[in-house]
Amino acid sequence: MASNTLRTDNEVVFEDGQAQTTIGIVINKVSGDGNYEGGKIIQENSDSVDVNGADLKIAFNSDILSEQGSSIENLNLSAFEGIGDVSTTGTYEIKKNSEGKYVVTNKANYADTSAVSVGGSVSNQKTAEAWNNAKGLSRDAVEGAMQKALNIASRENPVQYAKALTDLAPTNTAVHMGVTQDFNNQVAQEVSDRLSSGMSSGDAYENGGVWVQTLYNRSKQNETRQTPGFKSHTVGVAMGFDGSINSKTTVGVGYAYGKSDIDSGGRDTDVKSHNFFVYGKYKPSQWFVKGMANYGTAKYDEKANIMGYANKGKYDVDNYGFRTSVGYDFANGITPEAGLRYTHIKQDDYTDTMHQHIRSDDIDIMTAVAGVNYVHKIAKDDFVFTPSIHLAATYDLTSDDSNAVVGVGNTIYRVKGDKLNRLGFETGLNAAVDIDDWTLSAEYDLGLREDYTSHTGMLKAKYNF
Repeated sequence: MASNTLRTDNEVVFEDGQAQTTIGIVINKVSGDGNYEGGKIIQENSDSVDVNGADLKIAFNSDILSEQGSSIENLNLSAFEGIGDVSTTGTYEIKKNSEGKYVVTNKANYADTSAVSVGGSVSNQKTAEAWNNAKGLSRDAVEGAMQKALNIASRENPVQYAKALTDLAPTNTAVHMGVTQDFNNQVAQEVSDRLSSGMSSGDAYENGGVWVQTLYNRSKQNETRQTPGFKSHTVGVAMGFDGSINSKTTVGVGYAYGKSDIDSGGRDTDVKSHNFFVYGKYKPSQWFVKGMANYGTAKYDEKANIMGYANKGKYDVDNYGFRTSVGYDFANGITPEAGLRYTHIKQDDYTDTMHQHIRSDDIDIMTAVAGVNYVHKIAKDDFVFTPSIHLAATYDLTSDDSNAVVGVGNTIYRVKGDKLNRLGFETGLNAAVDIDDWTLSAEYDLGLREDYTSHTGMLKAKYNF
């Protein structure tokens, strides 16, 4: 038995009429007269084998028919007598000609391979077309090796091919939007709780207070046909100082740090975020207006293994924004509130290991918010216990897709990014205890949008001067 060859001097019998019988061979080379080198079944003292209607499936070496549209005009399969259906692996078309030989054509259409055969995305199509047509990629460099690997996978393993295209292109998930907004919302919710509890307690802010809070968040965007989705896990800490200017006005300043781990398809991303913010509240009577402005910067470090080749990218994502709201404190502890949130997200250009140059569009998000808070104080001799709950609906009045333009070799392609659904809901529970000069609290918040969920937990300690 030689490699890819069955050699026998006895009769080889394939049962007639058994459609499930299939012979598989690999062809390594085809000469000009149509004869091939590769897998064969050879019966000694005979030039052919009677296969009695068995089917034949052919696989081609990656060096044969490597270009779309290339063909073999006269493949000679006369060594197989009584052959049934002839087919190939990959994306080749095979037809029998009038001379009894076979015409084989590489029909691999990169867009069809990714989109039709295995349900790939529009971004997969664009990525495939660009890498297929890219010129000037050095065969000795990693990008040249990747181009060849993609070529082979497109013909031999379409599922692996589509996955490689997803991991090769910059992410088309709403990861930057989701991670940035979730981190900002964690800090903003703490600020909102601080302002609400402080103003309702009368003079709690007159001498100022320092607070520290731990942050924890888990978010998930579900996978769809167009995006692999993502899962993120964030831990961090926020701190600040605030105090009352007078009986009507409270102001504060703070800083937050977060570390996120993100998993999206075959891509792993580490993120380190810094957020600086100021906030305040004006309450001349039962009604009030409060606001917050922030600037944040984050460093992203991406890694992906694409068919055995490591691809890495590092870049910064900056954001700034504000949020403001108006509300009315009823005596029974219920506070309706409505406002606006604005966030601008800008990602720096960068070049990854595969020498793809990525430039992403800026993202602007303006969100309307309406909700209600309920706070109830329970005063005891030695402490004050304050449970609270909030409910809100959000709607993105404007929200940009996270699109990107990618250059590879002498070609470019555009990745159409995803964005979160415009309509969202937020709810949360908070429990605070005031003992002497200390305030200790714990909070859980839930954010919901279609195909997106965000869970947040926070622990806080504050010392009142």
